[in-house]
Amino acid sequence: MLLPSREYGVSAKINSDAYPNGIFFVHDPFHSIRSYQHENEQYVMVIGEQHKTGEGDSNNAHFNNLRDYMGSHFEVTDYCHQWSNQQYSPADSLPYIGKLHGQDRAYLATGFSGDGLVWGTLAGHIIGDLIIGRENPWHEPFDARRFTPAKSAMKWVEENASVSKSFFKDYLGTEKLKEIEEIGLGQGKVVTAEGEKLAIHRDETGKLSVLSAVCPHMKCLVHWNGAEASWDCPCHGSRFDLEGEVIEGPSFHPFGKNAISPLKKTT
Repeated sequence: MLLPSREYGVSAKINSDAYPNGIFFVHDPFHSIRSYQHENEQYVMVIGEQHKTGEGDSNNAHFNNLRDYMGSHFEVTDYCHQWSNQQYSPADSLPYIGKLHGQDRAYLATGFSGDGLVWGTLAGHIIGDLIIGRENPWHEPFDARRFTPAKSAMKWVEENASVSKSFFKDYLGTEKLKEIEEIGLGQGKVVTAEGEKLAIHRDETGKLSVLSAVCPHMKCLVHWNGAEASWDCPCHGSRFDLEGEVIEGPSFHPFGKNAISPLKKTT
């Protein structure tokens, strides 16, 4: 079982060349900090603000929090970049590395939880040894075919409780149709029209686009991600662009676009 989450990053130019090289971790709030040089100037990156995909009211707030944190600890002269990333964490906290179920010539390495430099290197060693038939002492605890119910049970219960909460809260408390006109430029909202759940976005010209708000994967309702202009599912982490096309799985299928007709009746 993989648990999807989002994490955010901000980089800035700083007025110092004395910051040490390396990656540093701060426990509370949990941030990773690293420095780099570009064209003889010093930069710092701060990464953090992790949350479950599809949850939270304002994704832009996470970028602002990181900038505030950076500004309070460094002499920032210019904020340069911001980005976010989708991560997948196994329920028992160890990546899946090895052969796929039912496949002897297909290999898997996933669930790195943001530590790709460490786990990706280990995966290369394990999979390389599997291919040439050499024993690797690290293979067993990371085996992609492993089954660890005792270690995974609590995370599984927590994750499914979160899924159930999102499912029922969203279906019972969705915004009403009259609030369509309140959707601002560049914003999106899930509303109800004649019993249908609609994902509605208004672009910068005022044009509305309407999609089904029901995730094709397991029928949960998506949430609007204003920082990245996407529709994100809080149940299993699928993400969709403004046309309903898949950005991130597990969904293989895009949104349906047959929900436009109820909106036309209101205009």
